[in-house]
Amino acid sequence: MALTLALAALAAAPAVPQTIPQVPAPTLISPLLNVGVPILFQWTPVNPGNVYNFSIQSRTRVIQQAAGPLVVTYELQISDYPDVASHILVDVRTPVTIFSFQNQNLPGSGFTSQQPPNLPLSGGTYYWRVRALVGTAATTNFSSIGRFELNLSGGASTPVHDMGITSLVITTPAFVGAATVIVASIQNSGTFPEENVPLAITANGVQLAHIIVPPTTAGQTTRITTIWTPEVRGIAQISALIDFAGPNQNRKVASITPDVREQPQFVTSLTGTLQLGPNGYYLADSRGRETSLVLEAPNTQIDFGALLGKAIVLRGTLTKHDSSYLMAANQVSLAP
Repeated sequence: MALTLALAALAAAPAVPQTIPQVPAPTLISPLLNVGVPILFQWTPVNPGNVYNFSIQSRTRVIQQAAGPLVVTYELQISDYPDVASHILVDVRTPVTIFSFQNQNLPGSGFTSQQPPNLPLSGGTYYWRVRALVGTAATTNFSSIGRFELNLSGGASTPVHDMGITSLVITTPAFVGAATVIVASIQNSGTFPEENVPLAITANGVQLAHIIVPPTTAGQTTRITTIWTPEVRGIAQISALIDFAGPNQNRKVASITPDVREQPQFVTSLTGTLQLGPNGYYLADSRGRETSLVLEAPNTQIDFGALLGKAIVLRGTLTKHDSSYLMAANQVSLAP
């Protein structure tokens, strides 16, 4: 049995160095053929022996006392390169000789920076090896290198992180000065729940909103809305972008090009009480609420001051203006 030497000498005695004899590497058992997820890795244990404390009492007398077996953990490495060492994708440690690999690229799962963030292993050929970590200061050699095929066919799918924009629409036609609702649909097409995914929506290069998508479960679609008020007529560029790394990079951005038109105009009559506010004359309903701003139509002369506080009927062209309406009046009369 191999022995480990640990110093427990008297203060005046010369130091005895710690040595760790060579311990045979683990032998791989499985997998060696086609496998699916989860993958069950298995190998033989190693037995490095016990820790012994040696105390030198004199030049010729040595006292030894057993302090217990060495602690052994195992390091498993997975690669897509035959030599494993040059491109390690997964590196995990376990205290036992069997490990169930779930292929979920999450924090703490053992995936290295060699594998793209959030992405699990895809189907294909992989290589693996194991070594034992003996005590706190030594390791065995690595085992021989095993090879296996990760088979994700036959109804199985690769676990994956995948968020994408499935649609981007405006709910009403776009008019200058009118509030328009933009709706972006974000779908979790992966197999993991997702949270803290940023979404940015812009109009003509100006950011309208920067939103954190609510947490989504696998297969769930979330609708995100924001308000846009066009300022000029013409073809606009509306874009949505999610900041997320996944296999379907083409779904990170969605764009639409709505045609922004001038406000439609209606020739109609409005009834109310003429009032004067900070933005000019307006018609108020029976509760004093503004129903429309009021101004003179071109080539029309109306003395609004003489009508202030009176119930009147205005006839003219009505258009939408910001969150209210604008009446360009060309006729006015007292309400009956």
